[in-house]
Amino acid sequence: MLFVLESHQAFVEADDEQNPDEQSLISFKNALESSHNLVSWNKTNPHCYWVGVSCQRGRVIWLVLPTHSLKGPLSPSLFFLSSLSDLSQNPLFGQLSRQVSNLKRLKQLSLGENQLSDFVPSQLGVLTQLETLSLGSNSFTGEIPSELGKLKNLKTLDLSGNEFNGTVRDKLLPPEIGELSLLEIFSSPSCSITGPLPEELSKLKFLSMLDLSENPLKCSVPKAIGELRKLGILNLGSTQLNGSIPAELGKCENLMSVMLSCNALSGSLPEQLSELPVLIFAAEKN
Repeated sequence: MLFVLESHQAFVEADDEQNPDEQSLISFKNALESSHNLVSWNKTNPHCYWVGVSCQRGRVIWLVLPTHSLKGPLSPSLFFLSSLSDLSQNPLFGQLSRQVSNLKRLKQLSLGENQLSDFVPSQLGVLTQLETLSLGSNSFTGEIPSELGKLKNLKTLDLSGNEFNGTVRDKLLPPEIGELSLLEIFSSPSCSITGPLPEELSKLKFLSMLDLSENPLKCSVPKAIGELRKLGILNLGSTQLNGSIPAELGKCENLMSVMLSCNALSGSLPEQLSELPVLIFAAEKN
């Protein structure tokens, strides 16, 4: 788990009275099924000296526990800390609480490879300082909230390996994703997204990687992808694509890898793609 505020040099300034952050950490520990790796988390030591915790003026600014084999619910008490960034690769389960909206200064939120379920809360949209949002390899359902489009500082978005379901509308990528003007990496394979892809994706001028593989898109490759001039990696393999490969892809002069395998594409390879200096192109089984 990692809580990341703005970049500050961390130092300890402990108070005699119990800090509210200490109470939140103790509540989180007590809710875990296995917390033996957190033996230092006790009231005999100032919380700023606990394993994985960094403080500034007695308040938690970093919480890094990605390798401590924690198991238990994602306690809402965490969302009263200053910043939550990385709690990946632990068997944490339950819901991502709406109280995540308390973390207004949060820059990174990584909760990948857990067992979180239910909906992705729309309240994430108020975390406008977020630069990284990684919710991959969980069991989130429902729709992808349009409020994610409010995360104007977001550079990395990972929704991969979830189970977005419900109506066709629930499974669509919201057009508001196109408002993420600084987005560089959009990785969301295997999460039940359906097509068509919104034209607004063409507004992601800094996007360098787009991976929507193994989703039932059932649409054509949008010509608007040609507007993504910084795109280096495009993976739309196993997405039930149809139609032809648009010549507009040749406008992406930074393309290095295009994966379009295992679809139902037709036609020939556009000549414009052959003019790109370095390109790995895979389109077998079409």
